[in-house]
Amino acid sequence: MNKIKIALLVLISMLSSVALGGGDPVNGKEVFQNECTACHNFIKGSKPDMYGVVLPLYGIVGQKAGQVKGFFYSKALRKSGVIWDEEMLDKYIENPMGILPGIRMQYAGLKDKKAREDMIAYFKDEMEKNQ
Repeated sequence: MNKIKIALLVLISMLSSVALGGGDPVNGKEVFQNECTACHNFIKGSKPDMYGVVLPLYGIVGQKAGQVKGFFYSKALRKSGVIWDEEMLDKYIENPMGILPGIRMQYAGLKDKKAREDMIAYFKDEMEKNQ
């Protein structure tokens, strides 16, 4: 009987996540670690590395692009006027160079919609936990 209750709770949790349009932040953290940590981190208060390679992304949701002090952004990104809302993050993560031609980031993009939703959920979840 306990296994049935646990299975029902898991199913309800999954369905409510889908119903709210949110991703899975736990999976999103794993996606971020697998896809992004060569060039990014998500550590609150972190600064860009001295070589201008590692860009911290903590706090990105809702922020204007190109604002982290100490990071050398491309002209294309600095002048883009982009605000990193969920929709723009989704489009950018899917195809960075297609959305903002001329950027320095050499990443082909993440085509898996669910993985992108999960990663954005991770960003939002971490920021909410640390407010």
